[in-house]
Amino acid sequence: MNLNHIINPNSKRVERKIILSQGQSIFFKYPLLNNGYKKIFRNRKITSVYFDDISLSALRDNIDGNRSRNKIRLRFYDDNLSDCFLEIKQKRGLMGYKKRIKFNYTNKSLSFILEDIIKWSRSFMEKKMI
Repeated sequence: MNLNHIINPNSKRVERKIILSQGQSIFFKYPLLNNGYKKIFRNRKITSVYFDDISLSALRDNIDGNRSRNKIRLRFYDDNLSDCFLEIKQKRGLMGYKKRIKFNYTNKSLSFILEDIIKWSRSFMEKKMI
């Protein structure tokens, strides 16, 4: 899945993830807070719906640790479907790129939203491929 035509190269950021055992996060949390880092978001429930192809290529790339991979997901917070985002992410080594597209829905079910986003993404991809 090639998403290079969608992602803005100026959206790059370095992403590092570290696997910690239970209780180890305290060794990072306080030094970061004491050196000017701040908690940005309040505690909230995050719901993500991931999109993949029939071969589960995005999942396999993640599990295999492929340093060049793509991810598309729908994300919303605190069960609030009226304010959701389609996120298109690329990982290229240590660099990550993300495009976030906001969708506004009121009184709609998750299945309606997913159908709408699938239709939108097909149209969006067709326009970008031309």
